[in-house]
Amino acid sequence: QVEPNVPVLMVQSFDDAAAIGLLPQKLAAWIAGSVGTIGIFLAALGLYGLMAFLVAQRTREIAIRMALGASNRDMRSMVLKQAGSLAAIGGVIGLVLAGGIGTLAQSLLVGVPPIDPIAFGGTAVLFAAVLTVAAWTPARRAAATDPATALRAE
Repeated sequence: QVEPNVPVLMVQSFDDAAAIGLLPQKLAAWIAGSVGTIGIFLAALGLYGLMAFLVAQRTREIAIRMALGASNRDMRSMVLKQAGSLAAIGGVIGLVLAGGIGTLAQSLLVGVPPIDPIAFGGTAVLFAAVLTVAAWTPARRAAATDPATALRAE
């Protein structure tokens, strides 16, 4: 079905030609996804550092509470409640800002809704889980510390 007098330089399917034509867009999407993944990792690392710092600052308070009769479980729940309140406040602020930016950038988004509940919810759940783990580890360490040692340290 090819004209016999026309030289054939390259034979390829339409799918192959389209894949080559879309290579720059695919590369840009891959780079943007990689940068986003690194950003989420850095944010999670920052949350962990913040929570560890907040618990380390309260080590003396935790030691006093334990010396007065609080249990390890009470101390862990106190720290986890603080982390939960931070997660709730940060989640609400983050979701409102993300929704606002998505709405403002709606003209730049092609085929993507400005407010994506799956992406927003998944990110909020991920950060809540990171914050829980970040709070649990230092809280467990602080609750396991001997109150007398912690009070003498400062």
